Amino acid sequence: MLVVQIARGGSFSGKIETPHGGYRISGALTASGTGVALVGQGHSPPVYISLGLDAVAGELSAQAHLAGEIGPVLWAGRAKRGYVASEGGQNPAAGYYTMGIQPRDATKFGTGFAAVNVDKKGSMRLAGRMPDGSRFTAGLKLDEEQTAALFFPAYRGEGFAMGQVVARGTEGTRKQLVGTLRWVKAAASATSADKYYRRGFDREVAMAGEEYVPPASGIPAMNAAKPPGHFTFQASGGGLSPDPMVRLVTLNGCNRLASPADAVRLRLEIDPQHGLFHASFQLDAASQPVRGEGVLLQATNAVEGLFLGSEEAGTILLEPTQ
Repeated sequence: MLVVQIARGGSFSGKIETPHGGYRISGALTASGTGVALVGQGHSPPVYISLGLDAVAGELSAQAHLAGEIGPVLWAGRAKRGYVASEGGQNPAAGYYTMGIQPRDATKFGTGFAAVNVDKKGSMRLAGRMPDGSRFTAGLKLDEEQTAALFFPAYRGEGFAMGQVVARGTEGTRKQLVGTLRWVKAAASATSADKYYRRGFDREVAMAGEEYVPPASGIPAMNAAKPPGHFTFQASGGGLSPDPMVRLVTLNGCNRLASPADAVRLRLEIDPQHGLFHASFQLDAASQPVRGEGVLLQATNAVEGLFLGSEEAGTILLEPTQ
């Protein structure tokens, strides 16, 4: 049961009764009527509650989320037991993954990404960047159906992401992680120093990850369709001019750029052990270097990622030249 009182200024306080006991909550709603509160400072794993107020209809919606390393997980009013491995066994999803994060409406956003670790007990840890370039970390737990609730507050309490992640794959096939999130950022106030996406957004985001297997020593991280190591690097959006910026490049045996430098001073490198990608380029001789990041998705043999422009993020793609 949840009881909430909302003051005129948008601050709220109340109490939530959970199977783990009763907890006080407090916080403030954003201008769009959303809010996030931590339930019980001493609770482990932490419980978060997200609120949504429809002022016209006079309705308040709420979802409780139990994050961390142990279950059960509360998600949209339902409870599930966490995955329990048999003695000496492990969760079949255990492994290291690279993941792409794409808004359904990708206009004016980059391609977000994450590195994901799943341990033998089904505990999952994500670290990466959302499609607007904001960094995030999250911990969650796979349940008996190999599904995990994902929730994390963002933008200093002015936004959040919530949804679920599902582990897929059987013995002998490449393991996958897929999911869908609701991703929200409130509009920035007139006094906010935030320079990116000041109008805010409310988007649906698709997450798709796959198990990453490091190549053997001396083996290139990516396979080239046309040897020796020819690839196409493309950066688009983010206020680039011209847009897109396309370069034909060659990678050496150390997974670094081997092509001669040109006017944009492109640099790029792939970390073959973790599938992480870093790049930098300059739009002109007088500008500061633009830095990009991403991950290698082995099933598609491509790097996907983003860079931050002057007011928004842009996309990065590295793939074999056809």
